[in-house]
Amino acid sequence: MFVDTDFLLALLKDSDWLKASAQRVLDEHGAVLRTPESTFLELLVILERFDLDLASLVAEVNDIAPLEDASVAALAVRNMRDHGLTPFDAYLAAKAMRWKEPLVSSDAAFDEVGVVRVPLGPGR
Repeated sequence: MFVDTDFLLALLKDSDWLKASAQRVLDEHGAVLRTPESTFLELLVILERFDLDLASLVAEVNDIAPLEDASVAALAVRNMRDHGLTPFDAYLAAKAMRWKEPLVSSDAAFDEVGVVRVPLGPGR
C-alpha cells in the first residue's frame, strides 16, 4: 500500500489534523506501507523550506513506510545538503549515481556531485 505526502507529514509533524487518522492507518497497515519515490521527492520539496535535518528524515520515513530505494533517498539528501542542489536535481543525480549511469544535462552543478555528465550546449 503506497502512502501520500499528507500521511507522512501527519506522522512527522508534532501536531496535524490528520495525525490520529494517520496513526490508525499505520497501526493497522504498517507492515504493507511503502513510500514511492514521487512521494519522497514531494516531501523533500516541502521540507526544503524548513531548516530540518533531512538525513534523519530519510530514516524516519523509512521506518514509517519503507522507501523504494533508501540508498537513493540518502544520496539525494546528501546532494542537497553538501552541494546545494534542488530536490529534483539532487534526486536525479542520486539515481544516476546509484545506477552508475551518465546524466545528460547542460547543468554543470552535476559535475560537483560525482556524476558522469554528458554535457548539452552549443556545438554538441
